[in-house]
Amino acid sequence: MTLSERAYERLPVPAPVVRTAPPKDKRMLVRMPTWFWLGEAQHGSRSATARAGDNWATVTASARTVVVDPGDDPVTCAAPGVSYAKDADEDAACTHAYEESGTYTVRVTVRWGASWVGSDGDGGSLPAVGRSASFRVTVVESRSELVAGS
Repeated sequence: MTLSERAYERLPVPAPVVRTAPPKDKRMLVRMPTWFWLGEAQHGSRSATARAGDNWATVTASARTVVVDPGDDPVTCAAPGVSYAKDADEDAACTHAYEESGTYTVRVTVRWGASWVGSDGDGGSLPAVGRSASFRVTVVESRSELVAGS
């Protein structure tokens, strides 16, 4: 096993911590965009180094894409996503609008791009590292009703 392979195996890439708006423990509404983004733990890069005598290899990875499979139509977004705020740009955000009410299992996969560099100056790309997390959401339909005055 090469030093870069050993460092790659040690890479401390966390499981996704996913934030949503509305919050995932609350009901979501049909046809209203749900926002998805990564918590602070997925921001920045991670690295690991393996050594053998004077030789070393360091592998560095950072979150590149987020694949949200909301249970009915997957979407791929740039990581870490845009956190929800009233004035945030929805076009830049990772969103999905459910078309039907129900309970859905959402699976979020973060793909971390990885590369390595060695003490001899060699380096290159490595296969992406993927980590996933799943959670359930409930989607309801809201209807308004006009009532004639008396």
